[in-house]
Order: sequence, then structure tokens, then C-alpha cells
Amino acid sequence: MTTPTSTKAPKTVPASPAGPSKSVTPQNDAGPKLCGAPVQKMSEGKPTGESAPCIKAAGHDKDPKSKHSWRAYTRVNTDAVSVDAIAVEAVPTTERLTEVQERERSDAQKMIDQHVKDAHAKWVAAGKPAGFNAAIAAGAGMRYTVTDENVEAFRSMLRKASNLIGGVWVRTAPIKRDINGGKMLYWIATDRKERTKK
Repeated sequence: MTTPTSTKAPKTVPASPAGPSKSVTPQNDAGPKLCGAPVQKMSEGKPTGESAPCIKAAGHDKDPKSKHSWRAYTRVNTDAVSVDAIAVEAVPTTERLTEVQERERSDAQKMIDQHVKDAHAKWVAAGKPAGFNAAIAAGAGMRYTVTDENVEAFRSMLRKASNLIGGVWVRTAPIKRDINGGKMLYWIATDRKERTKK
């Protein structure tokens, strides 16, 4: 029995922007309303004496776990990623390796490949900052907001992308919950460390 395929055209995903992230000011005329509460800027764990508006969605502070933030992260639209496109075959095979034909990477995987390349380039341009917070502060942090069931699929695609590129290591942070119910997957692409010889 065959299942009907969707007739909807896939959404286009804009390329990941190059260069460091820029500060975002609250807007009322377009896009979601932002919080805008003043936030004390920090550098290396110390206050700088400057403040900036919170860029999170208005009302986020109703959740006691949601803190104000002035940092702008690179946000990537993942609406076009299809679960079918990232499904993994898990079936017994009798196919000899000499007979295996190269399979084309899915459109979803190609998109993630490019995101990882762009993120690594931003990390290098930022001076290869050590640690997650330093990388995010330098504009080299990335974030996907995905549904619960797609978290592991995105982690898998990030690993595949780093393996394809070579010399790149994708580091993911513990999952954070978005105010709208999604899961926020923060990650950075750094140089892969060489294994120490035993």
C-alpha cells in the first residue's frame, strides 16, 4: 500500500548569514514582539557597566527559569527539514561493499553541512574562542529550535556534517526548552582535537 505524497512545495531556507551576530533592538512593527528589558552586559563573568535590551520574546520572564539576555544568536530556519529526509535505514543487507553505489546526501543534510561550514568559519574568524560562552559572545554560536521528536535527528545530522567536512568538531550544549514549547539546541563548530596516543 502506498501513501500519498504531499503536494506542498518545500519552504526555502536562507543561507546562514556570514560574520558576527549583531545586537537586536525591540521591534513593534515587524516580527515577534521582543522583551526589551535592560540587561547588564558581562565580559568574562564581570559587569561592563553597559546595558542592552533583552532580545527574547516578550513575556518570557513569566517562566522563572528564563533569564533576560542581550546577546544575539544566529538563528537558523529549520522548517524545511523533513523527518523523511533524515530517516536512517536500519535493515539487514547482503550488499557487498564493492557493489555499493554512492548515495546522494539528502537536501536536509546538505543544508546542515553548509551550516556547519559557516559556523566553523565564524569560529575561526572570531579567533577560535575556547568554551561555549566565549564562542557565543563572539558571535560564533548557533541555535536550532526544533520539536522534541527531531532533537536526535538534528544531532545526527550535525555529526554527519562534521565527519564529511573533516577536521571539524561540532559541540552541542544541553537542551534548553523554548517558551513556545520547542527544544533549543545550541552548538558551535570548532577544530577537531587530535587523539592522544596511549
